[in-house]
Amino acid sequence: MTDWGSRESTNVYEAESHELVGLFQCTSFNVPDTDKFREDDSVGSCIFSFDMNDAGLFESQISISTSDQGNSNLVTGGTGRYACASGQEEFDFSDDKILITKLTICNICADESRYMN
Repeated sequence: MTDWGSRESTNVYEAESHELVGLFQCTSFNVPDTDKFREDDSVGSCIFSFDMNDAGLFESQISISTSDQGNSNLVTGGTGRYACASGQEEFDFSDDKILITKLTICNICADESRYMN
């Protein structure tokens, strides 16, 4: 039996310039304690979206699978400039107002020139 944990949506900013570059959306649900070693855990699915086109749709996305049990989250794929994305997401800092994560991505087959200004 599972129950919903949370649904989040927030803006994504570039770390150095603080420029708005995309949107982060995540849905997670609680998994009851089954191993007797931990409290209830949660698992989720998240999307980082970038490169909004004139129709208001994002052309590039990175999908993430999340779990409370790991040191990092798994990059499970992507679209657009991140078409071959694999890698991980790590947490750098978090409080009640800000979450800073670091994405480490291997992406060798996408044509990024299409998305450069």
